[in-house]
Amino acid sequence: MATIVTVTLKKESHEVIFEGGLKELLSAIIKSFGNILTSVDDIGQLRVYDEEVEEFVELEKSYGKIQNGTKFNVVLKKKIYVCFLVDCTGSMGPWITTIKDNILIWKRRLLENYQHGQLHFSFVRYTDFDQPSTTRTTSLDFTEDPEAFTAFINGIEIGAGVGGDEAEDVLGGLKVAVEQLNWNSNVATKVLIHIADAPCHGQIYHGSDVGDSYPDGDLSIKLSDLLDGLCKKQIQYYFGYIKQQATEKMIAEFNGILSTFSGESCYIKQLDATNPESVEELVFNSLEESITKTLSFFGCIPKGLIEFDPHLPNWDDEVQSEKGIITPPVRPNLTENEVLLCLPSVMATVKRGAKPFAMGTCRYVYHGYIIDTNTHVVLKENKKDTHFKRYLENYHAHLTAMVYAEQFNREKPDTAEAIQFVSPSLLEIRENSGWRHFSVEPYIEGEYLKFNSNAGYVAESSKINDTLQAFSHYSWQKSGERLIV
Repeated sequence: MATIVTVTLKKESHEVIFEGGLKELLSAIIKSFGNILTSVDDIGQLRVYDEEVEEFVELEKSYGKIQNGTKFNVVLKKKIYVCFLVDCTGSMGPWITTIKDNILIWKRRLLENYQHGQLHFSFVRYTDFDQPSTTRTTSLDFTEDPEAFTAFINGIEIGAGVGGDEAEDVLGGLKVAVEQLNWNSNVATKVLIHIADAPCHGQIYHGSDVGDSYPDGDLSIKLSDLLDGLCKKQIQYYFGYIKQQATEKMIAEFNGILSTFSGESCYIKQLDATNPESVEELVFNSLEESITKTLSFFGCIPKGLIEFDPHLPNWDDEVQSEKGIITPPVRPNLTENEVLLCLPSVMATVKRGAKPFAMGTCRYVYHGYIIDTNTHVVLKENKKDTHFKRYLENYHAHLTAMVYAEQFNREKPDTAEAIQFVSPSLLEIRENSGWRHFSVEPYIEGEYLKFNSNAGYVAESSKINDTLQAFSHYSWQKSGERLIV
């Protein structure tokens, strides 16, 4: 007998008719919401929330007979693909053991923060040219099963392929990772974590102090094709160095090639993995960073629920005014100590666009209008951490950057450009559910350019860019290596 239930997905509700149990229901949901679920290739990607019992219903668990009229909310699990590319020669045993011992910990910690994550791990082992071509590299394709991952690592022979020189078959391992693993094109977060203590063969990738029996490198592999494939698959590449001096030239060469066809979008970030015990946090932080970059609003609300409006609101006709508390723009020439004391507040009448017109990694951006000062502003609202304390921390960080910019302008040579930060404010609006907070900045129309990033990207040299890089270095030195802007 057919069962009829009501299912809501991304604000769209359908009556779904099916015969059978939960598995059949999920199949019917995919069919019914085909316009939304075009990228779903596995019913295991769906999580179903039963409104009556107020809990998620897992496909793997037994679930009683589904009653007519039951109401379900459905969210999509977000697949996260993580590949470990590891040099398995020499003394790499402690690093490999750390990966094996922490796989369940990483999975648990990530799923605590990202409830609908679906983690898939893979492993690529590479050695050197002295090993048979059939065993020089081995790999485990992506799996959700931690036991299968652990069993594969337990079977790795540590120290094979010592070879007599320092350089290793890095390109052979990278080729397997990029071209032979099953990187699902529908997965948003794809991460490659490469841990090694030696560069690849080829004199252009290392200094003369690195022993290399194959100074011409591996002529059978075209590095530019591998890196192009990496970018096209949108794989985020993290390199954990053990001997930075030995591998930094290799990574610089890799990034040089990447920059020719990807700009900042595909850039290798280097991380300090010299201590095996640091790898646990190194990997976890890298995964969190990657998820944040690629999955907006990853928590309980599916991506796509937020609607955007790129148009400037009609302040006279379309938008209701709201009363709020705002910190006025601060005076110039503050000292760093005065920053922490700078938080006056006044009542203000504000209008805000109903929908954000843009978003960044961590915040949504709305058009705003301060009626009292006749000022067009942008209102930035945190996606996740909406506590006022977080806004206050960002506000103080912004003011601190202003302080260092003013100091830099006074001390800079005449050949350098002057640097100016927009003056920030904070806004609190009282709503029925409580206080809502925004960071406030003047609206500046024009084209926005990025000159550097936390991932290590630096734009091509120019007078403006060189000044900005010098300012970052200045803030680091002037603060006694406490902070960098």
